[in-house]
Amino acid sequence: MRLFVALELPPPVRHEAARRIAAERSRLPAARWTHADNLHLTLVFLGEVGESALDGLVAALAAAFAVHPPLTLRLAGAGTFPPPPASGSGKPGGRGKPARVAWLGVTVAEGIDRLLVLQRQVDAAARRVVDLAPERRPWTPHLTLARPKAPWRGDAAASFVAAFAPPLGEAFRVAAGHLVRSELGRGPGGGPLYTRQAELPLEAAA
Repeated sequence: MRLFVALELPPPVRHEAARRIAAERSRLPAARWTHADNLHLTLVFLGEVGESALDGLVAALAAAFAVHPPLTLRLAGAGTFPPPPASGSGKPGGRGKPARVAWLGVTVAEGIDRLLVLQRQVDAAARRVVDLAPERRPWTPHLTLARPKAPWRGDAAASFVAAFAPPLGEAFRVAAGHLVRSELGRGPGGGPLYTRQAELPLEAAA
């Protein structure tokens, strides 16, 4: 099974994302946009995992989530990988290169470090059970919103950032993560179909 661990969005935030996408996508060059129902914050991408490892994986992930309290998130800010030349992001190696991924940012009411620590511990728990490829760069909290069909040059990338930078929807409480199965090509608009395999409650929700 092709699996990942994620934090999901509540319906009102997904609905606002759909509204914002509908309003802006025709103003930008062609891209494959993520269906709003599929938007999520990936903590760890696991790739192909054998069913025999599933029980041990769920147990390890559940233990990692259970020691962290719930979080209050909001979608705010936007960017691209690589960033547009004038973004001022300071990300190494990306300045001036065409954008291949467009994303939404995340803020955390309790402080971004709380989310970063959760991600590191969930990643470590998964690695104790399954063999994951080493990460080449630090994890950056983001939700992939679009993948340009042809990489966006500076003006298009900057237009996306300006259009999606304002906060999207209200703040929302996250009380659990989820282990999710991804089946490519079987979901909305020919995108992936996501199916929950396990709910992973955070501390106060356990």
